[in-house]
Amino acid sequence: MTPPETASALAILTALLRGEGDPGRIADEDWSSVIGAAGEAWLVPLLARATEGRDLPPDVRAYLDFIRERNRTRNGRLRAELSELLHLLAGEGVEAMPVKGAVHLLLAEESRLPDRMMGDLDLVVPAGRRADVCRILLAAGRRLWRAPGEESEVFFRPEDVAPVEIHSPTPGHPAYAALDRLERPPQRIAWGGLSVPIPDASTRLLHLVLHDRLRDGALWRGGCDLRHLVDARLLIRSGEVDHAAIRAALRTRIERAAAASFLELAEAMSGGPVPPIVDRAALDRARRLRLARDAAGPAGAAFRAAGKAAWFLVRLTRGDADLRDLPGPFRRRSDPSADHDEPVLPLGSGPRIEPGPGRAARRA
Repeated sequence: MTPPETASALAILTALLRGEGDPGRIADEDWSSVIGAAGEAWLVPLLARATEGRDLPPDVRAYLDFIRERNRTRNGRLRAELSELLHLLAGEGVEAMPVKGAVHLLLAEESRLPDRMMGDLDLVVPAGRRADVCRILLAAGRRLWRAPGEESEVFFRPEDVAPVEIHSPTPGHPAYAALDRLERPPQRIAWGGLSVPIPDASTRLLHLVLHDRLRDGALWRGGCDLRHLVDARLLIRSGEVDHAAIRAALRTRIERAAAASFLELAEAMSGGPVPPIVDRAALDRARRLRLARDAAGPAGAAFRAAGKAAWFLVRLTRGDADLRDLPGPFRRRSDPSADHDEPVLPLGSGPRIEPGPGRAARRA
């Protein structure tokens, strides 16, 4: 549950990211909470950019600029690591497609690195070359880390700034069925002597929707990744999203509900209209459900508990969970896990705002 003071800080943060709000009217004692909320959402560098040229307390400005500069330094190292990976794989005849945060590194000008924070580098390779990619990366000195519950392989070297996660297209995965139907060819970018494929804007937006709402279960359990809503806002404002194509790819009731849930939050966060991928009635239903889930008192708590139970059943049906994942006294005793030759890396799910009273994106 989101504490009231955190909810207030998130509301101020989202207003500042939208370009609203007057930093001069934010009390000095509130800035620590706002920065704390930005830190939990991995948005401090973007907050620094959003408040450029505005009158902030000197210590606040110094901290925001420091974190922004450190993140740019890190992103410069990430960009160099991404370049090395793409050239290494291309030299072995494997074309890798950067996705998620790695795309921001490719699209940014070299003199102006992105202010987006990211945890790792994600590359998609053809399923038939996955074993080759593992061999290539191991031969180049990277170690393979097993990630429980993940369909991907994660590689890392001590000198790297972040791990690289290797994915392949997953046709038939229930969370990404609409993405399979979209079938849009990637764009190509000339970069470092390579022709690098990246997903187009429509694919990237739909991937955000499906990843957050269906793959990670936010449709059932609530909450959001505010950083992904910022990404969606940029895609929507680009004017490059094919609304009709995404709408046609959403063929099931669950997929349309997922899109409505995500876009309603994006609209609340950005304060502006979203693409007509779903109708206004669907957005209104998603908003009412969000407000009911975020409500204080027994009713809101019951909605949140029901959502978590529904999400567990979905995971159980998909094979992403078993009875050992039940909470507390309901958990089944499990046998000791088998030994692994490789270290086990429990990958996190990134910054996430949990549902609860007073959520930041609430707008009456």
